[in-house]
Amino acid sequence: MGHSTKPPHLGPPAAVLVLPAIPGGPPPPPPRVERAIVARLVQPTTAIDPAASPAPEPADALPTIPLLAPLDEALRRDLLRRGRAHTLGDGEPIVRQGDEGGSIFILLDGAAEVRVEGHGEPIAHLVAGDFFGEDALVTSLPRPESVVAVGAVKVIELDGDRTAELLRARPEALDFLHAAFRDRLADRIAATSPLFAARDAAAVRALLDRFRFVEASPATALLRQDQPASGLFVLLRGACDVLLDGISDPVDELLPGWIAGGGPLLLDEPSGATVATRGRAWLLHLPRADFVALLEAGPPTADLLRAFAEERRG
Repeated sequence: MGHSTKPPHLGPPAAVLVLPAIPGGPPPPPPRVERAIVARLVQPTTAIDPAASPAPEPADALPTIPLLAPLDEALRRDLLRRGRAHTLGDGEPIVRQGDEGGSIFILLDGAAEVRVEGHGEPIAHLVAGDFFGEDALVTSLPRPESVVAVGAVKVIELDGDRTAELLRARPEALDFLHAAFRDRLADRIAATSPLFAARDAAAVRALLDRFRFVEASPATALLRQDQPASGLFVLLRGACDVLLDGISDPVDELLPGWIAGGGPLLLDEPSGATVATRGRAWLLHLPRADFVALLEAGPPTADLLRAFAEERRG
């Protein structure tokens, strides 16, 4: 399961800061409340499994589904009725890491584990009523993780086209989906990145909560060579190129989990390279002023922040 056509694109999440090219110094503070606009869909998705059956008639026995709570009963029933039901056995993948697809899945019965290649333990556990798959819908990138059935499970697959159509009219549902998208990106990095593996989980989460969530357009300069860093960046989704003046090709790349800006901030010196997004990218950004304030706060926060910053110098 998990194969489908190119996913539709939902546009930027709510409450994000879309960075311009940074000339040096911190960007202006992001708006605290910003209503996202759903972009026009590129292509509809198709069923991932020809043998899947139509969804059963929604009934009162369905679990509570927070994503659909803002929809009225008629819209909820219509969306679920249009979905496709899949029944899987223990250990079967519902979606596979690396697959393309724009469907969202709701777990109707049973439990599932979220797994990432190269990471031995599950990074999250899902129960009836939980949804997943929004990452590929929002980013149009391949799925970043696999979701595997634990015991017998039943899921319903919601077509991205129809789901986005309903979200246009229910911004509170869109906000809920985007909030889950942002939280899961940060949780995935905290659970899987070797940069954070040896740290205290509560301390890591508390520090990550200090960062601002950023969606950057393609070719956005996060750092500029020979200019002060605007802050510390943690790359969540997408990729960045490391560029040197006078050299046409990138000299390095940053992938999810990598950190940029730490060296210039710690040493209080200009950046030694330009770091630019290759395509759309999603990041956490701690502005320079906040970085300095946390360092001045003293241990243990300062020690943890310094360790983060030293992991990867941009």
